Amino acid sequence: GRTFFKEEVLRVFLEQADVLVGTAEPLVEQLETYLKRFGIEKKTILYLANAVDGEMFCGKNKHERPKDLVEGERTFLYYGTLWGEWFDWNLVIGLAERNPKYAINLIGNAEGLQTRIKSCPANIHLLGLKAQPGVPAYLQYVDYALLPFKTGKIGDYVSPLKIFEYIAMYTKVLTTPLPDIQDYPNLYFGDTVESWE
Repeated sequence: GRTFFKEEVLRVFLEQADVLVGTAEPLVEQLETYLKRFGIEKKTILYLANAVDGEMFCGKNKHERPKDLVEGERTFLYYGTLWGEWFDWNLVIGLAERNPKYAINLIGNAEGLQTRIKSCPANIHLLGLKAQPGVPAYLQYVDYALLPFKTGKIGDYVSPLKIFEYIAMYTKVLTTPLPDIQDYPNLYFGDTVESWE
């Protein structure tokens, strides 16, 4: 899949596709720009936001509290990619350092992050990978779900699937101000440790 990010591979995909879909409005605009740049005739481009499996992620369903969930004065959860350059470690670590009684639970693959993990405060808890069907139980027992994605180069072009899962579980979300999610319910925005507090 890595070759997809090469311009010549992208061009082939765009030329051969009958319909193009962007999961965030800036991606739709970017598709239009690529078509012009590559001299590809106008194609149908649809905006189709990500969605959620409403049976799996349903806030009305009751779950047992996960045994490895660490609770604090306030309990937070993030699940997903921990190694991407869009993940704002400084924001998460800053929140933990300034609030040692908070428990920040991170679900995801931490392989290759040993140096980063060693420097994390003791109230950041790495729970490892979890199967998706087990994630709603974690969301049901936290105060806030986290979406610490950096804005800018990558963050401005995402419509994170997890935001829909968080919302469907009636979990309050502490997030950075990503353009595509500005009007969603139950979100609290900030891009500094102070604003997250």
